[in-house]
Order: sequence, then structure tokens, then C-alpha cells
Amino acid sequence: VPLNNSAYNKPLSLKRIYPVVTDEQRSQRSLEGSLYFKNLKLTFDLSSQQPADKLSTLVLTVGEKELTIDGTSSMMDVAPEIIDGRTLVPVRFISEALNAQVLWDGNTRNVTLVQGRNWIDLWPDDEMMVVDGNRVELDVAPKIINERTMLPLRAVSQSLNLTVHWNPDTRQITLQNQ
Repeated sequence: VPLNNSAYNKPLSLKRIYPVVTDEQRSQRSLEGSLYFKNLKLTFDLSSQQPADKLSTLVLTVGEKELTIDGTSSMMDVAPEIIDGRTLVPVRFISEALNAQVLWDGNTRNVTLVQGRNWIDLWPDDEMMVVDGNRVELDVAPKIINERTMLPLRAVSQSLNLTVHWNPDTRQITLQNQ
């Protein structure tokens, strides 16, 4: 539907822009360029971004605040929980343990994780996320529990190219680089 269609009876607003290069076009497109809009200009240069430091191994246990990152013990302020068969972890844990930056927009209730060239958008109570501009369905939605935003660990970790191992006997989760 064109934006000038009379079906729109109120102003529209742009919340996010996702520049996307398909796999077929990847060899034909530069990783830098400019997008132009009336009264708005965004210039980007992905080639200058340094890849994020990656962890080797992260181990955590459901219901426990202690975790290890590459053999070093650390404490989370909130323990991981299992909800609808999926492990949810606090977003601050994800950002620190996975060397990602976290952004929170209280107006739209949007969590954005940025790790190197990876970009993930999630919304509490919404069973989908956007990974590098592509919609991905979730088994369980992120939730706000006791004033902490909790994210589905497996979906986020796999989107950041980590391998997830689950030990049901010990309720222990191990994340490793692929």
C-alpha cells in the first residue's frame, strides 16, 4: 500500500531502518554507503568495525546466580529461569557475558543487542525478534520479571553464532564459540 494512500488517517512514524543486502547481492555491494531521506542522513561504514572479543566458554546453571566465563567465576544479580521450557536470562547478563552492547528504549519497550556486526532487536511479550534485519520467531517471548528484562538464552546465543549445550541432569548450560 503506498504511503500516500487515503487509508492512512494519521501520521506515520519511522522507528527503525534495516539496510539489508541479500546473499545474492553480497558480492556486488560495498559494506559502506549512505542512505538519504528528507531531513535525515545516515552514513555507515561496517568495514571499520572491529569484531567483538568472543568468549571461549560460558557455563551457567538454572536457578543459580553464579556463572563462569572462560573459567573465571562471576555473579549475576538474577538467576536464570525456565519459562515454558526455555531458559530466560537477564539482558544485562547477556550483554556483559557475550561482549555485546545493550540498548533499552522505554517508550517502545525495545531491547537491542549489538555485538560486532550482529544486531538483535527484541520486545517483552512479543514472540519474535529481528536479527540483522530478518524476522525470527521465538518459542517464548522475552519477559520483564521483578523489574529485570529476561531474554530467551538459546535464541539470542544462536543468533550470535554460539553453540548451546544443555545438561538436563545438572540443569547446566554451556555456551561456546562455533
